[in-house]
Amino acid sequence: MSTEDPLAFLDGLEERLLTPKAPPKPKLKLVSDAPVKLDLEAMRQTNRNREQRLLAEERREMDEAHQQTVEFCKRRNIPPPLHPMEARRVMREQRQEEDRQLRWQQRVDYHGEMKLFHESAEAEFRANDPLGLWR
Repeated sequence: MSTEDPLAFLDGLEERLLTPKAPPKPKLKLVSDAPVKLDLEAMRQTNRNREQRLLAEERREMDEAHQQTVEFCKRRNIPPPLHPMEARRVMREQRQEEDRQLRWQQRVDYHGEMKLFHESAEAEFRANDPLGLWR
């Protein structure tokens, strides 16, 4: 049996628990102290290329999904839906037509309200004409 104190590990335990550990040393070393010069145009071009690649992939997936839908509809003798790009175009045209009709109706309403306003103002003016020149 050892003669050393079995509770010796408790000595200084509080200090060890309360002192923060040093962060690990970085694995990479800084080679130069020169300021970093970012090439923004290259980064923008990289982002543009990535965006074009992702859009092309989305279009390809959309075309494949539409083709599968068309094949399914043909097997079931169901009229196939429009291609998503064609459906978007149709919906956009419908929305634009609705907007044109709404703007036209707003114009008509505005001019109708202005006509009624001016007619009521003229009637009030004629009713309040002290000399009777405008009756």
